[in-house]
Amino acid sequence: GNTLIITVCAVFGIVMSSTMCGYVLNRKEKSKITKIKDNQDSVMKLMTKLKNPPEEYSEAYVSLKNLYDSYVKLTNLATNPTGNLSSYTSDYNSTDSEVSNNFEAIQMYIND
Repeated sequence: GNTLIITVCAVFGIVMSSTMCGYVLNRKEKSKITKIKDNQDSVMKLMTKLKNPPEEYSEAYVSLKNLYDSYVKLTNLATNPTGNLSSYTSDYNSTDSEVSNNFEAIQMYIND
């Protein structure tokens, strides 16, 4: 999968462009990437509809926007991996923690 490609690239010190990744990935992986990108588009459309919330929801919107921003960073790591294994792993772990923290932060605005 992507991990193997990233590992191979890291071993040889290669940074692959998204075009090169497209040639290397098999159809199943391309399908997963397409689904991720489609989901990104859907979420972006939903976020666009939420712009300019009423004042009473402004804090919740800021938390949701932070979660959205970290979600985009994480999904971009999945669809367009760059760097070597060490930098990718560091970026992934940092962004994964960011998503988790932002998800926790928004929980207080969600009604049961």
